[in-house]
Amino acid sequence: MAIDGLGQLWVMTGSELLQVDADSGTILRRMQGPGQDPLTLALAIQPGSGDIYVTSGNGVEIFRPNETDPAKAWKHFSNERLGDLAFSADGRLWGVRWTGRDIAAATPGATTDIVSFPMSGRTVGRAELEYRMAGLIDSIAFGAAGTALDGLLLASSNLRQRPAVVDSVATLPHEGSVWMIELASRRMLQVAAGGTRGESIVATADGRILVAQTGRVDEVAPVRAPNVTAISVPDGALLPLPVNQIAVVFDQQMWTGGADASANDAASDATSVLNPENFRFTALGANAGPSSCRKASPGTPLRARPSSA
Repeated sequence: MAIDGLGQLWVMTGSELLQVDADSGTILRRMQGPGQDPLTLALAIQPGSGDIYVTSGNGVEIFRPNETDPAKAWKHFSNERLGDLAFSADGRLWGVRWTGRDIAAATPGATTDIVSFPMSGRTVGRAELEYRMAGLIDSIAFGAAGTALDGLLLASSNLRQRPAVVDSVATLPHEGSVWMIELASRRMLQVAAGGTRGESIVATADGRILVAQTGRVDEVAPVRAPNVTAISVPDGALLPLPVNQIAVVFDQQMWTGGADASANDAASDATSVLNPENFRFTALGANAGPSSCRKASPGTPLRARPSSA
C-alpha cells in the first residue's frame, strides 16, 4: 500500500492495482497490468510526478494515474523482477531482487540483492547492484528526511524454509530481523532480531520503524524520555486523603514488568511504570512548603514524574 501526494490510497493485490477510499475502504478503481498481465505485490509512488511504479511478472511497470488516454496509462520500465520497491531521497528507484524461479528460502547461506535504477539516460531501467546481504530480505524503506533515520536504508528479513511440524508440535521460528544501512558510509547494523516475520517495513514521518510480523506490527523507535500527557487528577482539584489510585497517561508505551510478571512483581520491579516508587507528587509555586498540600490552585498542578520507568 502507498498514499500519493493527494492523499489517495493505492493497493496491490497480487493481481491488480486498486485505488481505495482510505476512509470507507471502498474500491474506486481497478487496474490490470499492461496487456492484462497480472501484477504482483510491490509498489512505490514517485515523488513529484505521482507516477506509480509496480511489479509484475515481466518486471517493473509505470502507471500514470492522471493519464486520460488508457493506451498511454501504462509504460514498461524494467525487465528486472523485484519483491519490493522504494524511492530514495535522490530520486532513484530501489528494489529487492527476486527471480520468481529460485527457492532461496531452501538454500543454505542464501543471500539477497538490493538494486537501484537510473531514472534517465542510456541505462534507465537497468538494475545496478547496491548491496548483497545475507539472508532473505523481503522489504526495504528509506528513513524520512529530517528524522533520526534520515540517510538510512532499512531492510527486513523473512524466514528460511522450514518443517511445519517438529515432533508433532507446530513450530514458529523467530528468525526475522531488521537491518539498518548508512548510505553515506555503507555501514550495516542489525538493530532487531527474533521476529516471526519481516513481511513489510515502513519508516514513519516521526522517525519510527514499523515491521509487519505474523500476527502484529512491531515498532522500533529511538529511545527518549517519556512525557506525561494526561492525569486523572484535574488541575486545581481537591484531593481528600488518602488517595488510593491515580491514573497517568504517557506519550509512549511503558515497561510494566513483562507479560509473565504478576501484579506484585510488576509493582516491585524497579524499572516498571507500575512501581509507585517511580513517581513523586510535587507541589509547585505557592503550594510548595513543609505542610501537606490538600489543594492545587490553577497554574500550580500536582505533577507525576517517572523517575526510572
